[in-house]
Amino acid sequence: MKVLLGTIAALAVALGHRPADAGERNAVDDLKPGEWLEVPDSQMLKVAFQWPKGAVSTQNGIGVAGVMSCWSGGAYDAKRDRLLVWGGGHFAYAGNEVYAFDVNALRWERLCDPSLKTDTDYHAGSDVYEDGTPRSCHTYGSIQYVPTVDRLCSFGTCANFPASKGGKTAWAFDFEKKLWEKKSPVASIGFESSSAWDPVSERLWCRMNGSGDLLEWEAVKDAWTKRANHDNRYWDHSAAIDPVGRRYVGAGGKCVHVYDIGAEGKIAQQKPATTGPQDIVESARNPGFQYDPVLDRFVAWDGGAALFTLDPATWEWRKHEPAAGNKVTPTAACANGTYGRFRYIPSKNAYVVVNDVKQNVFIGRLSDRAAEPVPRRFVEALRTAKDARLVRWVAGEVARWPKDKAEPVLKEALAARKVSGDAEGAKAVEAALAAPAGK
Repeated sequence: MKVLLGTIAALAVALGHRPADAGERNAVDDLKPGEWLEVPDSQMLKVAFQWPKGAVSTQNGIGVAGVMSCWSGGAYDAKRDRLLVWGGGHFAYAGNEVYAFDVNALRWERLCDPSLKTDTDYHAGSDVYEDGTPRSCHTYGSIQYVPTVDRLCSFGTCANFPASKGGKTAWAFDFEKKLWEKKSPVASIGFESSSAWDPVSERLWCRMNGSGDLLEWEAVKDAWTKRANHDNRYWDHSAAIDPVGRRYVGAGGKCVHVYDIGAEGKIAQQKPATTGPQDIVESARNPGFQYDPVLDRFVAWDGGAALFTLDPATWEWRKHEPAAGNKVTPTAACANGTYGRFRYIPSKNAYVVVNDVKQNVFIGRLSDRAAEPVPRRFVEALRTAKDARLVRWVAGEVARWPKDKAEPVLKEALAARKVSGDAEGAKAVEAALAAPAGK
């Protein structure tokens, strides 16, 4: 029995499930769809690094406030359930320390201290400080948590402290050693770039505005591939992956742009016309933009208590007003961009956002998984998709639904796979059926 339970637990982890831990339950779990929570006493400033008297960073710009307010974003560490924030740069802030907000403990932590080997050489061309760590920079949409290497990664730097220059070095922060590692350089400097993690192929995609390149990164091999180049600029875009449709989608700055990441070779760029409210499309401040696997929709936020969804099957936007009983409205979106500081929390089916180091963190919920049907595209992919990686990912997501909804879908898919003779796809569905239901 112990062996069987251990096997099931290991399988659950492989499918992306985190075993429920009663000690991790908090106020977020009690949120109803359409409600927001303002986390009390959750200002990042409370754990900010205190610079020694006379240090460079206390003599420039706005100091630690630049971690969020100066064109900088964030990432989400789903393994440890925390929002990661890193930023600053130019004349605003020299510190390159990393901060994390734990959505279970509902508190901030400073993961490392900044380099004290800063300088005021305004003609510096290097993207590293004297101690070999990355210069503080505007991080825009170019940082992500990459699960295959368990690192916070930055895809080049731009608007570095203090000279507003940049570098092509890719960086990875090791949470255990609390050290930065150099990775293979990217093709170009990522001024106002966007990026997104693809859970199906387990590749990172990055759209570099400085060059118009769309890059694919295989983190385990540390290998970059240029997949597209289009000489246009999307200064106000944020991006996310449509895993089922195999697309990289960016929104904001008066358009939506799309790349088919399932294609081979050079990828064409598309600009589908969208219907419905255009608030996110028209945004000029890099709105929060995430994929939600419960709704099979993109979800966007640009201030206020309302959320917007974009259907990747029809390109229709919908505005979702807060519930009648909601009593909380998040603070205004940062004028210089939200970027990745608005993130989906897979373990809680909720969203976290933070707008300023002096403001509290906000967490909202849009749906209740138990009340939602398994998405139509998920059902179809389980039955007919030819990519075994996609079948495996979709099966793992479906297994998160309550058993009475997940099991019929998975059993029907398994039967279809066996009829077609797809042994690999059938194996992925069988694994999802054996896993305990997610929450």
